[in-house]
Amino acid sequence: MIGAVIGLIVALVLYGRSAPAGQGPAYTGSGALGVIGLVAAVAFAIWAFMQLRETPLKYNGAMATLEMEFRVSNADLPASASDRWLSVEVQTEKTRPEGTVIWSAKRTEGDYSIIPV
Repeated sequence: MIGAVIGLIVALVLYGRSAPAGQGPAYTGSGALGVIGLVAAVAFAIWAFMQLRETPLKYNGAMATLEMEFRVSNADLPASASDRWLSVEVQTEKTRPEGTVIWSAKRTEGDYSIIPV
């Protein structure tokens, strides 16, 4: 790391010395601003990547599990309750996992069917 900083300083000084007479400080300054801008752009890109990447939510190393039930009127329930009829996707801050509909655990309570996901 120290070697890179020393190399960068030497490169800026040599860049300034290669300038036409009287323009050395301007060349060195513009080179330094270019390096600062490049470092800022790379830092922003890394920060944006870390903020926007999708990662599953975990608690103490275990993935979080969300359990829910859908209550559907028996009159509105299709005759053939296939997997294509109900598709569940849960949107979190960083992920959009698909829910697993558990048709085998479907139960009826009065006029409603309860479908666990």
